[in-house]
Amino acid sequence: MQTAVLAMRNLTVLFLVLFLATAGAQTIYKHVDEDGNVTFSDEPMSEDAVEVDLPAISVISTQQQAPAEVLAPEAPSEPEVLQPVYQRLQITRPRQEQTLFAAEGPVRVSVALDRPLQDGHQYRVFIDGDLRAEGREATFTIDPVYRGEHTLTAQVVDETGRTLTTSEPVTFFRRQPTVSQPRVRPRGP
Repeated sequence: MQTAVLAMRNLTVLFLVLFLATAGAQTIYKHVDEDGNVTFSDEPMSEDAVEVDLPAISVISTQQQAPAEVLAPEAPSEPEVLQPVYQRLQITRPRQEQTLFAAEGPVRVSVALDRPLQDGHQYRVFIDGDLRAEGREATFTIDPVYRGEHTLTAQVVDETGRTLTTSEPVTFFRRQPTVSQPRVRPRGP
């Protein structure tokens, strides 16, 4: 492909040089009409046409450059496969689709990991995509959380902030108790 482009470029330059060389060898005539308009032509337009002496054509020779060496693209290196440090991170509190009765105030969040948290690693807790807490303890108190539906996720990150594992999202609801829907307390023995 590159060879064809280079050959085409050389052929174009050759034709251009030949055209300019033959154009320079011709005689050029200058004619001025009665209105003062100047016309140049390769044939005399009238008996008062004057032959014009043109300077020699400047020709700049180009040196042929060797085509650039085409290198085959390097094979992509295999990405470093990191052994998973943690297999499972789970939000244990609040439970999936649990309803918490209080219009606002703190929410206690607990997470469980399948093995002890390593040095330099920490938990991050997100509510509705916003980072709300981080630390090495597995229980967090997040305040305030207003009424409505919320999605909770947790992550374990290393000291550089790289995410090592993420929990499944948990949806919970925050409601304000009313007279028509009072908070029901479980009965125990």
